[in-house]
Amino acid sequence: MVSGVAAFVYPAELRYTLPVCYHVEIYYFSGTGNSLAVARDLAQGLGARLQAVSALADRARVTSEADKIGFVFPIYDFKPPPMVEELVCKLDGIESKYLFAVCTYGIVPSR
Repeated sequence: MVSGVAAFVYPAELRYTLPVCYHVEIYYFSGTGNSLAVARDLAQGLGARLQAVSALADRARVTSEADKIGFVFPIYDFKPPPMVEELVCKLDGIESKYLFAVCTYGIVPSR
């Protein structure tokens, strides 16, 4: 558990037997580090490439060779952060990709 957020972890017997799948990319946005922790766990379990959404903010278009694209981000005011929404609009060929999202949300700080 990372600051009140349950991290996704593959069972130990699968974690080291999964093939590395660089055709999977995970784009993450994290203001506090919670979504980053979840994205790292997920990328490790899937053998995926991890990419920060903030590193792509100044690009007009974003291309990906991945067949599967994941997004990990916190929920702000019941929706994704604007930077994540902008990235989705910038991704070329997104219609032909398998997409998934993992959203983190917290109401109160953990103790």
